[in-house]
Amino acid sequence: MTIVNRDAPLVDPALVPEFGIEAGTNPDGTGNCDGIANPQGQVIKIPCSCPPDRNAFIQVCEIF
Repeated sequence: MTIVNRDAPLVDPALVPEFGIEAGTNPDGTGNCDGIANPQGQVIKIPCSCPPDRNAFIQVCEIF
């Protein structure tokens, strides 16, 4: 039988990296915003809602 401590976090926040970019950066009017640059230096577009708030992301991970 496995005992689970319900008071302990299910996901260790130390194991979740910082996303490194802020949601909503440089929107292009189509729902896309700047993400990170690829190896050629071109910025890759990502949905403006990405990345999510880190703490909210961790909470959702704990549901699954």
